[in-house]
Amino acid sequence: MENFIKNIFDIDEEAEKYQNSLEKEKLKLIQDRKSKIEELDKEYINVLADEKSNLNSRLKNIEAQDIKQLDDYKKKTEEIKNIFAQKKVLLVRSFAKSILESGELNGQ
Repeated sequence: MENFIKNIFDIDEEAEKYQNSLEKEKLKLIQDRKSKIEELDKEYINVLADEKSNLNSRLKNIEAQDIKQLDDYKKKTEEIKNIFAQKKVLLVRSFAKSILESGELNGQ
């Protein structure tokens, strides 16, 4: 009978050791999972920062291109404005010359 009781206590002790080892393994797995999540979070933050940097770079490039196109448009507009101003002067001179040559101003 003593042996039987001793075996029961031994089984109980082994069960407790097994439960403790399972608890340690569970804690280790939880810690490993936590470490992996932290690692993924860091990687995610780095990727986000890289993407933000890339986006800012692309936006700056687009902005620079837009500014260049706007400057080109302004230059072309000025050129066209100057051409029309020159043509206006030529037209007014031509008209004035034509009137002078026709004698309409002198009452002829």
